[in-house]
Amino acid sequence: MENKILNAIEGLNKRFDNFEIRFDKLETRFDNFETDVKGLKNDVKDLNQKVDSVESKVGTIEKQTKENTQILQALMHSAEMNKAVQDKMALDTARIQGDVIQIKSDVLAIRKDLSMVETITANNYADLAKLKAIS
Repeated sequence: MENKILNAIEGLNKRFDNFEIRFDKLETRFDNFETDVKGLKNDVKDLNQKVDSVESKVGTIEKQTKENTQILQALMHSAEMNKAVQDKMALDTARIQGDVIQIKSDVLAIRKDLSMVETITANNYADLAKLKAIS
């Protein structure tokens, strides 16, 4: 019976040794897992810093975009105003051109009338000269 007990104890010791070996392996695996988790935490921390940096840059880009949009709107308004002024100038130029054409026509008519007046005046002087010669 003692042998059975010793064999049982020896069997238990072997099982216990196997459990110790398995436990050591689990402990090693757990340490590796813990190291991996720490590495992941560092990676997440680095990613968070990068995300913060990107968010900051995006904020700056948004501000610049708003400013650029305002500048663009001001330039578009200015271009519209310039276009309106140019359109008015084109209309004024067309009106002035029409006035100049009318003035040229009026001057030509006045020249014709003046030429007729000169001719009539010359005829009148000739008639006066004839009348003076008769009298």
